[in-house]
Amino acid sequence: SKNNTAKGINYLKTAIQEVEKIKSKITDSEAKKIFSSDESIVELYQKMVVQLRKAGKIEEALVYMEKANAENIRIRLNSGNVMYDDTATNDAIAKERELRKQQSLFDSEIAKEKAKPEPLQHKEQIAQWEKMRSVTSGQYKAYVNELKVKYPNLPEFKTVDPADFMSQRRNIPPEVAVISYLVTEQEMSVFVVMKDTIFIKDIPIDRLLMQQKIKTFYSLQARSSK
Repeated sequence: SKNNTAKGINYLKTAIQEVEKIKSKITDSEAKKIFSSDESIVELYQKMVVQLRKAGKIEEALVYMEKANAENIRIRLNSGNVMYDDTATNDAIAKERELRKQQSLFDSEIAKEKAKPEPLQHKEQIAQWEKMRSVTSGQYKAYVNELKVKYPNLPEFKTVDPADFMSQRRNIPPEVAVISYLVTEQEMSVFVVMKDTIFIKDIPIDRLLMQQKIKTFYSLQARSSK
């Protein structure tokens, strides 16, 4: 029902916001590696696409489709371990991680202090940490925005902003269509995006069968190229 779909969308939005918040604060390299290799994040985005489609919110569904694609690229590249030839790029990424680590440390200290019984809490210390966290947060956001402009194609800074994403659609040439795919267990949804139109074509197909056919295709390609 429409009511259940709306509830499902709200639950998924809350879950996605929490996951993205946690993900943004992870600084330990091993923990980040584990978190970044977890395809359940991609699945959350994909479930949101399905629910938004049911609600007829096609443009919003496409935004989450692109979030899933961007996350998938990060997982495949395991971007936390990537080193670039350009020293300036590596330094920029290292600085971003250090600023994020500072934010995380302040969050941790504040949480530990607030976990104490109220009479034992050091209110002045909490206020000081919150002030420092606010400054660090401002510095971090400004620096990351700068990096997104300077390094728009780096997986570390690849995000999907809904308003920007949809405004960029107006720049698609009239004779061009952008196509994105969502594969679920029993069908493949093809999102077709044009300058003034978005539509979806559903193709019934078994996911495992399609994966087998893709593997067969690549195997044949590899043999023919020898």
